[in-house]
Amino acid sequence: TTNIDEPFGPMYVSVSGITAAPIELTPNAENPFLHRKSREWSMKGSGAYQLPWQNILVAMNYEMRSGERWGRNVLLTGGVSIPSFAISAEPIAARCLPRLHLLDLRLQKSWVVAAHKVALRLDIFNLPNKNTILGITSRSGATFGRPTAIMPARNISLGVAYSF
Repeated sequence: TTNIDEPFGPMYVSVSGITAAPIELTPNAENPFLHRKSREWSMKGSGAYQLPWQNILVAMNYEMRSGERWGRNVLLTGGVSIPSFAISAEPIAARCLPRLHLLDLRLQKSWVVAAHKVALRLDIFNLPNKNTILGITSRSGATFGRPTAIMPARNISLGVAYSF
């Protein structure tokens, strides 16, 4: 966290580093469908600014993550000893979901009452109301490529904090 003295008041900025780690997708080296590697990464940043008047705090959090890698698979049925078997039809990392962009905002107004602090908070999660796909049907068939999960819609939370 860095404290930057601005002409209108202090500004606090916190940026966590970009993390990237190779994910080995080859649990079975002989399988030609599992030969690709993939990198997952994420970046987060946050900042807060105390407005110089009326004890108002404005804070934001931003997160960006790589989309999840996936590949088509097929369900084979009809065997006697093994009635069904799922097999990869594409390399595991052949396709990629879209990147996740998440922006949250907090507005806070504080009062000091008889040496006690009262704060009214408004939190808005997923401020731009993005509906990024988080999961998808990878099995071949009528529902192939259909989203199974999306990012939750904008959520607004109102709260009160009391400290003594």
